[in-house]
Amino acid sequence: MSRKVRRKRKPGSPPPAGAAAGVRDEALEREIEQALARWGLTEENWDEVVSQEIHEPSKWGDYLEDYLDAHAEALGPRWAGLFLLFLEATEREVEAAQRLYQELASYPPCAYIESRLGEKYWQGRGELYAARRHYMKAVQLSPHLAIGHYVLGQIYFLLGLFDKALAEFEQAKEAPLEQDPEAVVRSQAFLGLLTALYKGDRKAGKRLIKQALKLRRGDAQVRQLLRQL
Repeated sequence: MSRKVRRKRKPGSPPPAGAAAGVRDEALEREIEQALARWGLTEENWDEVVSQEIHEPSKWGDYLEDYLDAHAEALGPRWAGLFLLFLEATEREVEAAQRLYQELASYPPCAYIESRLGEKYWQGRGELYAARRHYMKAVQLSPHLAIGHYVLGQIYFLLGLFDKALAEFEQAKEAPLEQDPEAVVRSQAFLGLLTALYKGDRKAGKRLIKQALKLRRGDAQVRQLLRQL
């Protein structure tokens, strides 16, 4: 991600941690201290370190840059350590990720964090209702991003909530194509599938999927959806 000049937190301001409620998880605090040392996080460099550790497509990279810029005074090294530990935890077990997520909830809400945990519940555990809860928060925090609406549409589709799936795919389809070609095009293809099979208009549904395929000819999932009609 590109480096921005950000306002730093005011010296001496207490971190908005779980300790604010009078309870500290000493084991977690030790993990955070180790993370600060491991990544070399300081008041001067924490945002730059986070930027360098993020390897996401531009849709999320740009969002995170804006998030860091908007909330620089509320975040800081402790948040950065928690955030980087959380990213690692989402690659392993959901329980560890959930524990760190609860601590991150003391800071300004972040759509990317919600989406990462939602993805873990869906892809890692097949827990669609838990995944839905987090993706609903993600789209509330970043309604302009196609990816959140697209994934939430898939979850509603799998749950058999087709009207809600249609609404999410429609919102994703309206995003600029260059923002996220995969999410935008596949959302249109799913709209076509639901138009054909749920609304009963196979002709219109097939037309939508063919239009999507023209926008992204090499998309195997769009081709697969077309073959279902």
